Amino acid sequence: MVASALFETTVSGWSEVALLGAMGLILGIVSGLFGVGGGFLSTPLLNIFFRKDYPLAIGTTLSFILGTSAVGVASHWRLGHVNLKAVALIAIGSIAGVLVGDAVLHVMQAQFGQQYTNVMHVLFIVLLMAVALRITRGQVTNKDRDGLLKRLPIGPHVDLGNDRHLKHLSAPGLAGVGFCGGMLAGGMGIGGGVLIVPILVVTVGLPVHEAIGTSLGVLLLSATVAVVKKGWVGEVDLGIGMSLLIGSSIGAQIGVSICNKLHAHRLRRYFAYLVCLVAAMIAAKLAGLIPGPGAP
Repeated sequence: MVASALFETTVSGWSEVALLGAMGLILGIVSGLFGVGGGFLSTPLLNIFFRKDYPLAIGTTLSFILGTSAVGVASHWRLGHVNLKAVALIAIGSIAGVLVGDAVLHVMQAQFGQQYTNVMHVLFIVLLMAVALRITRGQVTNKDRDGLLKRLPIGPHVDLGNDRHLKHLSAPGLAGVGFCGGMLAGGMGIGGGVLIVPILVVTVGLPVHEAIGTSLGVLLLSATVAVVKKGWVGEVDLGIGMSLLIGSSIGAQIGVSICNKLHAHRLRRYFAYLVCLVAAMIAAKLAGLIPGPGAP
């Protein structure tokens, strides 16, 4: 029963597999080019163009992110960019956040009924505009200053490294950072790298590269819990997830290659354009300009 729910797929044929692979290719290019997981793009796109309801789109996106994050963690581990103590503490809150976010998702679905999808569209538009704004403001750095969690008086406190900025940090604060990221993952299918990495830099004080590797480590754990939870109730389509993953594995290499040839300022501007384009497509769907599920 559980196994059949976990491995059931709604992919209708090879043409859809090819389209999903092409979408994965684009997401992979975006991931390699801009260093983000792509969940904030794939979840609404699965709803708009492949007519998957949001619970299924979210669970499937997380299965796709699970695969990409595993590869990313392995790469960052070899480079020494994964802070295991930070991963463990943040993951405690992240896993709790995933479960709460998933519960909120289903409460919203029951509460809003047919309007639930429209509510999700609005939330994604707001999120994407926030992402575009953050990206255009430039790369986040810790600028050699203490993070907010070093100044947070809530104990117990822990040391995450030998650097002065990483000593005496609030453990509950670290779990709180994870809880926020987990809520995004469980409730909206967003890996959160584009939002969580700057949070780790500003509030924890991690160097940017270590924040990226640590964020992926947390995501690997929280996404595993989310995929099992959502797969248990049939909200994960592994056929879609694998199609996306195959395309993205190729696209990521292309994205990294392009990234090495472009100036950072131009990269940020192109990424903001892409995010605004997706927000515009969601707005068009909300306005009825793009047919919804079940439409002719």
